[in-house]
Order: sequence, then structure tokens, then C-alpha cells
Amino acid sequence: MGAEEGPAPDRGAAQGKPERARPLVTIGVPVYNGERYLGAALRSLAAQTWGDYEIVLCDNASTDRTPEICREHAARDPRIRYERNPTNLGVLGNFDRAAALASGEFFMWAASDDLWEPRFVERMVAALRANPEASLAYCDYDWVDDDARPVTRGKVRFIVDRPSPLDRLLTFNGRNPQVYNFLLYFVWRNPFLVYGMYRTEALRRVLPFTYLFSDARHADNVFMLRFLARERVVVVDELLFHYRQKLRASVESMAMYQSPGQSEPKISDRESEVERALMARVKTIIAEAPLGPLEGRLLAGVVPVVGAVRFAALTLRARWSARRR
Repeated sequence: MGAEEGPAPDRGAAQGKPERARPLVTIGVPVYNGERYLGAALRSLAAQTWGDYEIVLCDNASTDRTPEICREHAARDPRIRYERNPTNLGVLGNFDRAAALASGEFFMWAASDDLWEPRFVERMVAALRANPEASLAYCDYDWVDDDARPVTRGKVRFIVDRPSPLDRLLTFNGRNPQVYNFLLYFVWRNPFLVYGMYRTEALRRVLPFTYLFSDARHADNVFMLRFLARERVVVVDELLFHYRQKLRASVESMAMYQSPGQSEPKISDRESEVERALMARVKTIIAEAPLGPLEGRLLAGVVPVVGAVRFAALTLRARWSARRR
């Protein structure tokens, strides 16, 4: 993509700061009209026990108090850089820009309304250092409401609390071959893996988001499948991440997914059409992945069958839920 002509990005309070040594970790915070929770998210990140990081605030041309909040935090903390886009790049473009601005060896996206336990960054860094074969570290999580109260526990594992052979079988980890993790994700499509910590070099081999899929609601799935076809994952079995649930289902949340010039960030309202588009993209991902001939043929044969079974199960569940209302 060519760069648009226009004014330079607003670096706000980051201008005039002394140069810092290259940090080990970059935390990219893509934000658009995030005044409601942005302060709490930044306070959560500031409380991390791991101090060798930078925060890059990518403001996607917000029209609320987001710029003011960003500048206030950047003025107080030399680890924070404020970058304001002259025009709205769309949610995918803003996520891409946050990663492009990273200078650390490790990188994580941090949503502007989520929360993290103080040891999140420390534990992710430790996991990646202890598992050099892995390029993504993640942990257990939960959903929280507007007041940060737990709503329900998430699952990186299919069975969270009972270590067993089945538990180990259904766990993303660095010992699994890429093909196995790929299939696990294709079945469960856990959207929270995208908010783990990456080796920046490995991440950039998979981006940009804007190339992967045009529907912002499903681009994270396509991204993770492309990543898992190339890289390994390690899971930290601790609850360290809190995903803000209520906002993600709200009208204000949907506004952030609108790309410039589009009223809706959708391929189709019909899930069957979205699923077909996803399957077509997944086939391309498999063909492009650096897999052996046997692995490639295995995925190419198994994925369509698994996809059809998965979609049929979801359709039956939706019909059953509709009947019970």
C-alpha cells in the first residue's frame, strides 16, 4: 500500500523527550474514541512489574477526549509515545501501524479497554525466553464488565482446571507441530490469542492485517491461522488477562470497526457467506505456508471437512437457541 500524502502524524507529548535505549518490549495500543476506558487500560499497563518496555499509542483520528488522555499519560511517562493518524486508517490499518512502529524484540497489542495483571508482561517475556522455538506466548483470561468485575472465565485450554491427557492434547504449546496448533485454532477460533506477546520479527512476517481479510470482525482469525501455519505457541497457565466484555457488544464498540468510507465492516450479514469467504482464504493460507508436502495435503483435505462440521454444529445450536426463546 502506498502512503497517503498529508500532514505528518501528531507525536504530541512524545516530542522533546530524551532518547531512550531500545526497549525489549513494545506495547502497541490502537485506539479510536476510547475515552471511556483508555485511562484504566494505561494505568493497568503502567503497573506492570516488567519495566523495560515502551507504549505506542496509535490514535486513529479520534474525535473525543482520547488525544487529551494520550498526551496526559505521555507527558508523565517517558516510556509512552503518542502517535496520531491524520486520517482514520480503519481498525485493521491502525493495528498494522502499531506493529510497524514497534522497536522492541517482543511486541503485544493492548486494546484500549482491557486490563492486565501486573505480571502479564513479565510472564510472557519469561515464557518466550524459556521457549526459543515459540514465537507467541499467551495465558488464561476472563471477561470483565464495565466495573472490571469478572463475568466468566475463558479457556485457552478446552479443559482448564483438570490436567489430563485430553487437557494436554487440546492445548496450544511450543511442542506441538504447527499443523496441530493450526487445526486446534481452526476448530475453536479463540480470538484472544491475538492479544498475546509475539517475537516482533515473526509477527511482521505475517502482517499486514489489511492484506489478510477485508472483514474486520474475522481478520483476527485469518491472521492467527496464517501465524500458526508458520510459528509455534507457548501457553502460560495463569489468569493474567481481563477482556472487557460489555463494550465489545455495544454500539460505540462497533464504530471502531468501520473503515474509512464504509458504513459497515462486513463481507455479508449471512454467516454462511462469511464462512465461505473464510474457507477460501484459509485454502490460500495453507497453499502459501512453508509446510511439507504431506502436511500441506493433510490440512487441505481435513480443513474443509472440519469447517463443514463446525458450521453445521453452530447452525444447529443457533436454531436450538432460537426455539427455546
